[in-house]
Amino acid sequence: MTTKKSIKLHLDPVSLNKIKRMQQSISEPTTYGKIISGLIDMGYASALDILYADGLISKNEYYKGVLELPDYLQTRIGN
Repeated sequence: MTTKKSIKLHLDPVSLNKIKRMQQSISEPTTYGKIISGLIDMGYASALDILYADGLISKNEYYKGVLELPDYLQTRIGN
């Protein structure tokens, strides 16, 4: 069972406007929280690729990390 923890995120006006633009580009209603979560997943996927390519994590660690990603990213990572 996963637990959620609430945090406050302070953004400067430029970053907030970027998130608002992202929200506008999504055809279905979404929240800032979902956008931030998606950005974290994208950053994590990128980090896994970089760490594995640089030999800083093993193949096993890489694939374990991939399984922590949403399905739509699992199929795209490493490409």
